[in-house]
Formats: sequence, C-alpha cells, structure tokens
Amino acid sequence: MSRFIKILFIFGIIAALGYFLIGRFQAVNGLKKQEIKQVIGISPVKKDITREIVLPGDVEAIYNSTIYSRVAGYLAEINVDKGDVVKKGQGLARIEAPDLKHKLDEARSEQEYAKLQYERLLKVQEKDKDLIAQADVDLAKSNANSKKAKMDNLQALYSYSNITAPFDGIITKRFVDPGALISIADDSHKNANPLLEIVNPDLLRIFIDVPEPEVPFIKVGEKVTINTDAYPDKTLTGKIARTSFAQSHESRTLLVEINISNKEYLLRPGMYARVKLVLEKHKDATILPSKAVYVDPTTDTKYIFVAVSDENKKHKIAKKQPVQTGLDDGSEVEVLDGVSLEDEVLLPSQNTIQENDLVEVKVND
Repeated sequence: MSRFIKILFIFGIIAALGYFLIGRFQAVNGLKKQEIKQVIGISPVKKDITREIVLPGDVEAIYNSTIYSRVAGYLAEINVDKGDVVKKGQGLARIEAPDLKHKLDEARSEQEYAKLQYERLLKVQEKDKDLIAQADVDLAKSNANSKKAKMDNLQALYSYSNITAPFDGIITKRFVDPGALISIADDSHKNANPLLEIVNPDLLRIFIDVPEPEVPFIKVGEKVTINTDAYPDKTLTGKIARTSFAQSHESRTLLVEINISNKEYLLRPGMYARVKLVLEKHKDATILPSKAVYVDPTTDTKYIFVAVSDENKKHKIAKKQPVQTGLDDGSEVEVLDGVSLEDEVLLPSQNTIQENDLVEVKVND
C-alpha cells in the first residue's frame, strides 16, 4: 500500500510540474502576442493635389520650308550654307535659265510688234474711219493685249530664277552646288531637286498623342511644362494651341499641338521632349502618403490604420479605418472621407501591422 502511495505521489509531482511548464509557456507566448510594435505615425495635411501625365513628343518648327525652283536651268550661284541666318527676301541662289530667257525675249518682241500694229491702225482710223474697220482695230488691240499677257507671265516666271528667303530663319540643309542641273518642281515634287531647307526657330511646336481616358481634360490654352534631355535642369513652359478633335482609329489617341516660344534658341527642331500636362487639380484637399492607404484584395475597399488609446489609456492600439480616396499622384493621395486632421495615421514599417496590435508611435518629422 505504501508503495502505491509513493507511485501516486510521484505522478502527482510530475503532473504538477507539467501543468506549471505548460502555463509558463502559454504566459510567455501570450506576452509575445502582446508585443508592442514600433511604428511611425503622421497626421493628414491640407494642401493642393494634381493629377498629371507626361507624354513624349518631337520638337518641330512651325515655319519650315524646303525650297525648290520654279524654273529649269543650271545653278549659277548659291550664297548660303547650313547654319546661315537669313532675312525674308534675302537672295539665296540664282538659276541660269537660257531657254526661258530666250522665250521671254521672243515674247517681248512679239508684244512690241503687236502693240505697234495696233497703234498704227488706231492712227489711221482716227484720220479716216472709212479706211479701217472697227473690227480690225479691236482685233489688233486684243492681239496686243494677249502678247503682253504672255510676256508678263514669262517675265514673272523668269523672276523665280532668283531664289529668295520666304521668311526670317536659319538654313538647315543645302542640297546642291553651283553647276547642278535644276529641274522644275511640280505639285508632287517628283524628279525635282530641292535646293535648301529653312526653318524659323522663334516659335516651335510639339505634337503629342493623348490617350482616350485623358481626352476630356485637354483644354486649348492650358499651360504645360516641357523638359528635354539636352537641358535636364531647365523646365520650359508652353501652351496647348490646338487639337485634331478627331481621334486616331489605330491608336485611339488625340493629336495635340503644343506651342512654345523659343527666343533664346534653346530648343531645336528634331529634339525629343517630355510634356507634362496637369489633368486635374483639387485645392485644399486632405492628403496622406499613398503608402499609408491599403487595399483589401477581397473587397477592393481601401483603409488605413490609426492609433487609438485602449480602454485603460495605457497603450495605443492599431485600428482599421475605411477611407474613400480621390486623386493619387503616386506619392500622395487625396482622402475624401474616413479621416480627420486629428487622426494619428500609421505608416507601413518592417513590423507588419495587424488589427488590435499594440503600437508605440514615433511621430514622423
């Protein structure tokens, strides 16, 4: 009997020890669950927020002309080359056109003879109306006028043998040298030699393609900012001059033209540019960092974590708070509802925040 009691006593000690160890483990585990997490807290602020889009474009000159010849012949002289600054009306080149010159001289002789014939008949008729019929005088007058019109036309055409600048600008290309055979440029410019290319860089334009969702926010006259690889530290300003109105069937984008003054000649035709358009702007909005707003993947609802005091006001607890958001520029987001300026909003950290976590909040400066 005493042996049985001893066995029971030993089992009792073992059971008590096991119960103590289990309780101790649970207590330690419970402390771990109630571990206080170090987090950063911020307060919402009031400020303006914008939604922007940056689109690529090519810089082009509004006044850009490739110069062809209206007369056929040989290039007698060319007075300019690439990079030369020219003024409107300045002589650029001269075409030697012997065939056209011969036709002009012939037309001038025919016009002088026809005029002389008309004047002779008119004098005779004035002396005696019965000698010359009025129809003969009218026919001579018509012939003289026709010959003059032909001569004037050839004279105007021959004047094109002197090539002049159509506007102030800079020569950007030269295609021919003296002695080159120059052919006449027709409407299609086929088989014609271009002589020069001239641009006026004072006023430039940039074409951009705006995606369809952003088209309603495009307004003619709105200012835009422009950056280039050539001047990475300079931000230039332009404005929306016009749109194509109709969208492209292939890309579903709207062609938009940006005009920019270029008096300092910083930009050059052919440059690559990035155009930033402000699509929307909300003033005095309630703003939080974008990373402070979470999205529930199951319901697609948005929420934040705020720090609130527990019942005993000894600790702070993380609580989920649903929010409605507006504009988001990628770094900051507008909160339309669900937060006040007094809320202490928790930012993500290395310690993953869960509902009802005990937190120690460090204010973010």
